[in-house]
Amino acid sequence: MHFTSNKKFEAASFVLVTCLFVSGCSSSSSNDPKTLTQENSANASNQINHNLYTVKVVDTSGDVLADINVVYGDASATTNSEGVVQLDVAENENIDLTVSGSGYVKQQRSVTASDLGGGAKTITLQTRELTGTISAQDGGRVTHSATGTAVEVPADAFVDAAGQPVQGTVNAYITPVDTSRLESLRTAAGPFVGIPDDGSDPTAITSYGMADFTFETENGDEVDLANGQLATITISLGTDKILQDDGTLRDMAGGDTIPLWYYDYEQKSWVQEGSATVADMGVDNTPRFQAIGSVSHFTPWNCDARLPGQSTITWDISCPASPGDISVGTIVGGNIIYHFGRLSGPQSIYNGSLVAEMSRSQFVPGGELCYEITDAICDYPGLLGDEQFRQAALGAPYTCVVVPDNSNFTMPAITLAPQQLAGTD
Repeated sequence: MHFTSNKKFEAASFVLVTCLFVSGCSSSSSNDPKTLTQENSANASNQINHNLYTVKVVDTSGDVLADINVVYGDASATTNSEGVVQLDVAENENIDLTVSGSGYVKQQRSVTASDLGGGAKTITLQTRELTGTISAQDGGRVTHSATGTAVEVPADAFVDAAGQPVQGTVNAYITPVDTSRLESLRTAAGPFVGIPDDGSDPTAITSYGMADFTFETENGDEVDLANGQLATITISLGTDKILQDDGTLRDMAGGDTIPLWYYDYEQKSWVQEGSATVADMGVDNTPRFQAIGSVSHFTPWNCDARLPGQSTITWDISCPASPGDISVGTIVGGNIIYHFGRLSGPQSIYNGSLVAEMSRSQFVPGGELCYEITDAICDYPGLLGDEQFRQAALGAPYTCVVVPDNSNFTMPAITLAPQQLAGTD
């Protein structure tokens, strides 16, 4: 089944893990959905309840996380021992998920229950990394040794939640996100849409590099910068290219300026605030480039460019054959994670019809598009009489294709299979 897009950007339509939808979920039967089992695909299917929306929370190793808080609207739930919560939501309700737990970077995602056909959504949380300590009275610098991402805080700069000065030792947590790796992109704080500082409409953004900066007292109480204080952050960049206004790339150089954006959990968006200057650390260093800027508060911070242009990409994705080719499956949900070269910024697709919306604006002509499909769901109407069967845990492994130098592109046909995820290096 083909689906294509040429839609303008919308503020609500961009998230890092993009949801893929087409219609066709049969609702003519009053029976609960059953599991469709295929030969040689044991454990590739699971039963999905149409009345509940399932969220599964895992860490970056794929291990399930219990006791994670999932907030949606005015309600909340806690993941069980299998890392799962089931949310009782209305069929057409738009859901803003806020997922948080002690020791993990908070994350937000926006989804539509009806578009997923009641399917499962996997959220990947990143463990906060205790990087070092700083004396509140003296200030200091802490560096994430593996990436060079760092923060420098002046003396007497910390205050507690009540605005009172903090004394003693402060724990510094620096948690970078490698924007060149698909598995890391799953952990970004929120949708890749940003509110520019010039008053213009929210826009899609693409990341050069990002990190979460969190500080706590030895008692575990979170602290921040006092009004009027500034800290210097250094973010290691996952690319050696700069995206220009015309959509082309040029080589990055020391002295380049990149807009800084922080993630605002209240606005559910990245917000532009200030800029960072690129430092060239030399060809023998990995990563070679860093961005250095001043910030007035600690949150996830992101070095981003606005995405220019608009063109069309068409995907051709089909369900696997049913046993004996008795029934043709229809896709009712799934996740696409993709990036273009070493720039990233996939967006969400919200559409319950045969046409799903996807922008190609972050693609640079003649480059390589890499993608992975996970948690896809196919329905097989009429496979056994009037009962509704569904196969879940379908996907397509990490794959890269060359995007030619033209405004429109049709992806090679993709047939879903029992999910086997491939790592990316």
